Parts: sequence; structure tokens; C-alpha cells
Amino acid sequence: MLGKRKGDGLPTTRRYRGKLVFEAIDEMGLMEVVDDRQNRSLHFGTREKQSAMSLKSHHELVLSYTQTMMAGLLFVDRPRSILNVGLGGGSVPKFLLHHYPDCNIDVVEIREKVVDLAYDYFHLPRDPRLIIYICDVKEYFHTTKANCYDIIVLDVFNKDGLSDSIKGFSIMNVCKSRLKENGVLIMNLWSEPDQLYKKMVYNISKCFKSQAMILPVVDRSNHIVIGINQPGRRYQGQVDVFADLLLLRQPE
Repeated sequence: MLGKRKGDGLPTTRRYRGKLVFEAIDEMGLMEVVDDRQNRSLHFGTREKQSAMSLKSHHELVLSYTQTMMAGLLFVDRPRSILNVGLGGGSVPKFLLHHYPDCNIDVVEIREKVVDLAYDYFHLPRDPRLIIYICDVKEYFHTTKANCYDIIVLDVFNKDGLSDSIKGFSIMNVCKSRLKENGVLIMNLWSEPDQLYKKMVYNISKCFKSQAMILPVVDRSNHIVIGINQPGRRYQGQVDVFADLLLLRQPE
């Protein structure tokens, strides 16, 4: 069961400069849904936004780091299969389902209540192209060994930072093994703590034999790392185009 919805005659509760719409607690901690004038955001007990949605355009990517993650689409022509690890409010799956009608998306999310929140508060569609697995990513890879993807998206954080489930070199190797030829891994990282960040970048670069790039997000600690499963091919033209777009985009 989800917790109680805020409102319905109760005094308005302010949270993170917005109106608290909903809160609940599971075995992994607090979850909060907060509205401001334009957007709805998901928090895990801290000010940092785990996800955000425009109240007027539900499939739009609001947060700059999710916009930057979509640079990975430059390297895959018409993706048909995508694995998204870490659901949050479902911003990335919603965007991809909207823009790629022939694409099937598998989502791995360890917290069942986060899935409920995505459906109930963030307009995640109940679409036959979308399958959600409620489990840890390592368990998913162990039990579904046949699935391979054009794109794998890793965005797995808790209130303390990057999840332990995706910190090791071995999980990068498993991700690469589940990519199709020319497939792309897209990973959201925080630049702090510095030692962990450098270790993760090293792991990805080593796993993809230096066919990887880092895209810093404007005015944020997020860095998006993209690994390409085709050693030897060069993509400088696509990278230059997206770099120009990053310079033109306004900060949040």
C-alpha cells in the first residue's frame, strides 16, 4: 500500500520550495512527490531531485541530465530494444516510448513503491511495449540471460548517491555483454565523491576499450558517460554536433 495523499482539506505542507503532494516510506527510506508551479519532482528524503515531470507536457525531459543522456541516441539508428535500470518517475521511458513507437523497453527497479509512484503521480503509461521487473539489476541479468539491447541506460541512485549494485567493474562487463553490436551504454554519474567517480570512469573506459566519452551537465555535478560497443569506429561528427547543442542550452 502507498501512503496517504496530501491535501483534501489538510493544511498545505511545504517541502523543497514546493507543495508536498505525497509521501511514503518503504524499507529503503522516504519517498516524496513535490509540485512547484511548473513541474512535479520525486525526492528520496533529500533536496536532490530523483526525477521531474512538466505538469503541462508529461513526456518532456525536464532535468538537464536526462536531456544530456539522450546524446546516446546519436549513435543508434532507430533503437528497437532498450533496458532502463532505475525508474524514478519514469522520465526516460516516457520520452522514449513517445518518440520511438517501434521500441520495446524493459525497466529494472528494485523498489515496488517507486513503480507505483511512477504510474500514479508521473503518468507512466501502461503500455504493452513497457515491461517492468521489480528486482536488483544483478538478479535481472542472472535470470534473463537471453535479452540483448540496442541501448542500456543506468541511472541508479539512492539518497546517499550511486547505488552499490552498479559500482563494480564486473557489472560494466555484464552490461556490455548484453548490448547488441553497435549498442550503447548510457550512465549517469555524480562527480563527487571524486575517488568513486574516477573509478567508475576508468571501469567504463577499460570495459569499452576507450570507446567512451564523458559529457558534463551544465551547472550540475552530473556527468553522463557513454560507452559504445564497436571498437575502432569514430563518431567525432556526432560528438561535435551535440557539443554545440550543449553550449546553446540554458541551465535549469
